[in-house]
Amino acid sequence: MAKLIKKISKSLFKRTPWWDKYDSKYFLYLWYRFRKHPYFKYVDLEFTSCCDLRCIYCTLDSSRKKGFMPLKLYEEILQYIVDNNRKRITIEGLSLHNGGETLLHPKFCRMMEILGKKRKITNNFPETALLTNATTLNSEKTACILNTECVDFMRFSVDGGTKESFERIRKGAKWEKILANIHSFLDENSKKKNPVKTGMISIFDEANPPLSDEFNDLIKRVDIYWPRRPHNFNGSKNMGLGPFEKKTGLCNLVPIMVAILYDGTVSPCCNDLNGSGIIGDLNTEDLAQIFFGKPRSSIIEKMAHHKRRDIELCKDCAL
Repeated sequence: MAKLIKKISKSLFKRTPWWDKYDSKYFLYLWYRFRKHPYFKYVDLEFTSCCDLRCIYCTLDSSRKKGFMPLKLYEEILQYIVDNNRKRITIEGLSLHNGGETLLHPKFCRMMEILGKKRKITNNFPETALLTNATTLNSEKTACILNTECVDFMRFSVDGGTKESFERIRKGAKWEKILANIHSFLDENSKKKNPVKTGMISIFDEANPPLSDEFNDLIKRVDIYWPRRPHNFNGSKNMGLGPFEKKTGLCNLVPIMVAILYDGTVSPCCNDLNGSGIIGDLNTEDLAQIFFGKPRSSIIEKMAHHKRRDIELCKDCAL
């Protein structure tokens, strides 16, 4: 059966050098094309479009209106997940971030309380993760996160590996403060009967960067560590990283995810930090409708037929 599916998929699309080595994207497309039950491996839920840093490898700009997700909309989205997950729609993972810094929301603690209560009333709630730059991760917000049991996974963005490279990459952040905030969170987390899983994402602009003792100590304290090289996101900003190969076929993200922005509009991809590729609006439709909607379907079909050049959001993307 697998050989037959592969043969059919090869007749539908031109092969690319990448696909010569790995054919998963054929199956991803066929899986998407013929399924009747909406499925998202990831849904990003943006609390705010505001960020207090200006990291040099981030494409977030000032083109979007700054704002915060209203509590009413937030509760409606969570209730939709509670009522429909694995019944009318499947969402495997919920990430509480996108373009802005989640902890900047003025009602952050109240939102954690609401989320914690929603998670407790259903056995089908998606695995929930939070990513933060930790600039405002104080004792109050640490308690809000841990005491409400609102997340399964807490991740921190700590780039560079040394004080000098960290503050150069993450403009506006202070090395000592960020490390102190994270260590305080980890200290409190370690006291819990069921501690939250933790991780650290780190971008380096060198292949083998020097790592300070403080950075290595932090690596040892988290459960998962992801070192990364800079990438071009969707190619919307020249970050001086040199030329990237523009992809033409189906990407790994769009068929399996969406990003819900703070105002309820929906983008097809977490790399669209500036909300330039809106495909739906939760103020007037739901996620199941958006999954099968024409804007999203059109993007996937164009990708599958090697027409990314016709998609404004994706034409310069290297993913």
